[in-house]
Amino acid sequence: MSKADSARLSIASGEKVRLRSNYGEAVLPVEITDKVKTGELFASFHDPAVFLNYATGPTRPFYAGPEFKVTAVCIEKLDSQISSN
Repeated sequence: MSKADSARLSIASGEKVRLRSNYGEAVLPVEITDKVKTGELFASFHDPAVFLNYATGPTRPFYAGPEFKVTAVCIEKLDSQISSN
């Protein structure tokens, strides 16, 4: 997440958030970086505990790959008392 987005949403690095899309949701920790543009997010699919695929759409464009790069999400800051599961 960009520094500007994290400041606007009052989210600290390492804090867990819930990403919600029209397709599902995933809970994961935030990393604040200059490598991500404001208004955009990046997340790795390599952690099976996160189930990030649940938040991405089923659409397969012309090149037959999933539309990971165009899934709109809402970021929900989790209360520190809420479990990540």
